[in-house]
Amino acid sequence: MLLSLHAHKNSSTIIFADLQGNEFDSREMVSEAYFTAENGGKPRDSFFYGPYADALDPTGRAMITAVSFVYYNGTFRGLEYNDDYIAHLGFDILLTSVSEWLSGLEGTLAPGSFAFLVDSSTFKAITISQNVVEKIYPERTGMEEHRLFDVQGKPVGIDRRNQTYQVGDTIHESVINLGDADWAELQKAVLGTPRGERGYEEMGIILTGQEVATPHYILYDRWGYTSDWTLLVAVPKAELDTAIKVTLSHDLHNINYEKGDDGLAYGNFFVENTGTLDVVILPRTLASWIEFAGESKSIAEGGAGYSLPAGSSVIIEYQIHADKMESGRSSSTISVQIVDDNYPDCFYDTDLAFNVAVRVSEPGNDNHIGKTAAFGWTLAVVVMVASASCAGWTIINKNTGVVRASQPLFLVLICIGTGVMGSAMIPLGFDDGNASEAGANTACMVSQRLI
Repeated sequence: MLLSLHAHKNSSTIIFADLQGNEFDSREMVSEAYFTAENGGKPRDSFFYGPYADALDPTGRAMITAVSFVYYNGTFRGLEYNDDYIAHLGFDILLTSVSEWLSGLEGTLAPGSFAFLVDSSTFKAITISQNVVEKIYPERTGMEEHRLFDVQGKPVGIDRRNQTYQVGDTIHESVINLGDADWAELQKAVLGTPRGERGYEEMGIILTGQEVATPHYILYDRWGYTSDWTLLVAVPKAELDTAIKVTLSHDLHNINYEKGDDGLAYGNFFVENTGTLDVVILPRTLASWIEFAGESKSIAEGGAGYSLPAGSSVIIEYQIHADKMESGRSSSTISVQIVDDNYPDCFYDTDLAFNVAVRVSEPGNDNHIGKTAAFGWTLAVVVMVASASCAGWTIINKNTGVVRASQPLFLVLICIGTGVMGSAMIPLGFDDGNASEAGANTACMVSQRLI
């Protein structure tokens, strides 16, 4: 921390000003631009200054300084003060120490996203992580002479020319000069935005090591206070366009219902979030005969929706009150409202829907054989037994004159025929009421062959 005191020529007290000379004014250590007519020569707001290379540091590390002004009322060491500026407090902050917090934004909005802080007027990087430096800056620094000096023209302790680009090297190069994107056009958009406001632009960026520009959304937030700095967040366009992606497992439900059942028909569908951002879903329907069931009912009726994290899914259950519907075919829609999960400045709101079709039919007479089958099977047994008995009697009495005159062989064939035809009543007793569909089909074909 640096404490500098305003010097008074009549002061007999040894202060920091005495070490700098009798004419020292601590305002010289900050820009005179802060002492304006608008603030009466008394700036009240704190501000950030920099970034700059520190000539006192042998490594020439880059830093920024947070500055606040100090005013005093009263008597101090024999001098009278009346809301007079007497000092400013400066906190030197290494650029590398504050750049790491931006690493937390890398890849969080969407794969490949990154962020850095720039000065709105110069578009020089204020805070940037090493990963982002490697994305948008050249692999090595240039040979410019100004890389040897700090902002006051004092030589720094290390030659950073033609070296691997580091965070501290970015203070010498505005991103406008990089040539990998139209940063100048982006700066125009930023400067055209009131301080404290946000906006976005579409821009292609040729990332280091690539030859073709990758389309990005550049989201920017221009600071309203302290310093005129702007936070830039770059998100690959293809990734952001699909960052919210929700799918339904079905797009059409057909339900058949026959009156006389329990009165309810059931259905369900999956809602899956395959995007990279969390969403909130809210199922709803306008049909009075559709009602959400189970946990889905509390989701739909609560109104707040259900938070669906990225990569997860949920089952939505519903029931149809078919007993309240007229006979015939009816259809309606179940929709799922999808909104972003309270992301700042994100206003995603859309609906996915599918049709539910219900066919309600009256109880019908399927003409099942039912108990009649047993009577038919009994008759079949009687016919077959009678046929066998007659065939046996004919064979026994084949030499009798009457039987011989009637042709025993012909009589036996008749008995066999009546027995086979009588056996046809056995498969005729099967239908889909007392057998499976396959069994009923087989019995139908067999009966025709026997007849």
